[in-house]
Amino acid sequence: MNSEFPLTGPQGCSVAIMVNFFFAGLLAWLYPLIDTDLGGGGALGLFAGFNLVAFVLVYLLVEETKLRNLEDLGQINDVPKRNFAKFQATVHFPWFLRRWLLCSIEVPPDFYYDGEN
Repeated sequence: MNSEFPLTGPQGCSVAIMVNFFFAGLLAWLYPLIDTDLGGGGALGLFAGFNLVAFVLVYLLVEETKLRNLEDLGQINDVPKRNFAKFQATVHFPWFLRRWLLCSIEVPPDFYYDGEN
């Protein structure tokens, strides 16, 4: 048994579900209080702001691992998040804007390109 990850399989899923239900219940309990204090639409704006912040954090900090080998995940985990966030903000985001606003056909930049593809 691997001591690094004590919760695997069904145990890990049950803990994730428990945490999800806990916070869903907490939100259901607190939402009427928040909505009353913030007025009409204020709570919706608050949670929309939280979602916007979460979107930016995920874009800057979560690497895409689709179509990567397990051997490549070590390389992904070795790179500091600061370097990846800088790449996302200064290289990938401008490419994204050019791609969708200017209909550019540039190849998407790859932070982990090693010259073999």
